Amino acid sequence: LAAAAPRAAWLTTGLAGPEIAGEGVALLFLVVVEVGLVRLLAEQALNVARNLTANELANRERYYYFWRHGPGDSREFYNPFDRGLWHNVVDFLLATTMSYPRPAFPPLPRAPYAVDIDQL
Repeated sequence: LAAAAPRAAWLTTGLAGPEIAGEGVALLFLVVVEVGLVRLLAEQALNVARNLTANELANRERYYYFWRHGPGDSREFYNPFDRGLWHNVVDFLLATTMSYPRPAFPPLPRAPYAVDIDQL
């Protein structure tokens, strides 16, 4: 019983309770922030390895040059800027964006007009 009395006195003083609770909240906040930062770092490292920006990855459905069309309606994701892991990382670290070949874009389809503009 003698060992239980100092512990009970420590719990009833109120000095350590709020301090421990505050440290617990701060630790929980730091863990949540660190998990988010590690996820962001991993996502950006993958984007560097694939030579894509976050915008290109999020909007890849909008950019027609990221898709190869197969038979029928099938299509496959294709990155014309990907030069392999090593070159992508070196290009990112050295910012050598002038070394990219311009992708050959297919011509855009002409809009149908009631009157042919070329004949006016």
